[in-house]
Amino acid sequence: MKILVLASASVLAFAAPAAAQSGFPSNVSYIEQVGNSNNATLLQSTDKAISLVAQNGSLESVQVEQSGATNYSQISQGVGASGSSGNRAVVLQSGTDGKSSVQQLGASNYANVTFSPGSTNAYSLLSQDGTGNSAIIANGDTSNASIVTESGDYNKANIFQIGWNNYSVLTQTGYGNVASVTQK
Repeated sequence: MKILVLASASVLAFAAPAAAQSGFPSNVSYIEQVGNSNNATLLQSTDKAISLVAQNGSLESVQVEQSGATNYSQISQGVGASGSSGNRAVVLQSGTDGKSSVQQLGASNYANVTFSPGSTNAYSLLSQDGTGNSAIIANGDTSNASIVTESGDYNKANIFQIGWNNYSVLTQTGYGNVASVTQK
């Protein structure tokens, strides 16, 4: 098992940890960033890869790309010291049995979770708590599940699933929210 741990802290500086892992199964990566305007990119191309990203600040950005079977990605983005956010999370997974979890707190956050065509038995959980957030989940193929929960006002959520035997739940509380679920 390979384990990669990256941590950075900044107040107003820009930090950009990037990690790439391939090869033997069971790669594990953990990235923690505290401060504002941090960026993290993680590429894993193996089976049973695990990525854990925690960012606590505003204007944070993270992109996780995983290819292989039975991969897991977890992203947690909080708010900055001033209470603002504006964070961005992108997860791209291809393969079977992928799982993704994204949690965002604060306002004006964006999350996009995409399981490529041919991805089966994928599971995505996306939670946003705040105002003016956007969530997009796209699942391509069969037996995929998507759950989106948004708390707050003026949030937008889109779930797109193609194939058969797919499952989606979209829950929004607050007012002025927009929701769309498409299954083909």
